[in-house]
Amino acid sequence: IYVINSGNISEYGEKLKNDPDIIFIERENKGWDTTAWKETIFKYYQQLSNFDLIILSNNSCRYDFDLFKLCQQAAFYDMFGLVRSREITEHLQTYFIIIHNHLFKTKDFQNYWKNIPEIRNRNDAIKYHELAFMKYFNDLGYKIGNYDNSGINVYGIQELDSDRNYYPEFVKKKILRDRKSVV
Repeated sequence: IYVINSGNISEYGEKLKNDPDIIFIERENKGWDTTAWKETIFKYYQQLSNFDLIILSNNSCRYDFDLFKLCQQAAFYDMFGLVRSREITEHLQTYFIIIHNHLFKTKDFQNYWKNIPEIRNRNDAIKYHELAFMKYFNDLGYKIGNYDNSGINVYGIQELDSDRNYYPEFVKKKILRDRKSVV
């Protein structure tokens, strides 16, 4: 497991730093997730090439799903995300993406990351990565899939009822912070 930390380290993060099975990467908080992933992919390319799956994820969501089952569903695709958004243009939300090894090792994958310009702000991250990632590989003929999340709205709050009987399998943490009454 490779963990990239671009900010303050929590108590849990300190434990991860000392875990011999985890590569803990500390970096300046610059360039958003896109730059963190890009730097890590190039620096650790040989090691990452040995894994069957590469999961690019950040901590902006609260996840409560069976990762093994999700990876089984993802097995039919070259790239697999949790949410396919149609806002602005069709794309996978980039806070959780599974990349298969056979895609990771292609020149197409390397070229994609090489050609991402410097990310200076959130809008750059959205324009040059989030909106472009799926389209680039889809246009090249790769199979793109997403989790069957019908009825789940990661940005909405209607799933979090007042009796706390139902929580979605994943939800943006910002929503939970903004709605402290349901947490």
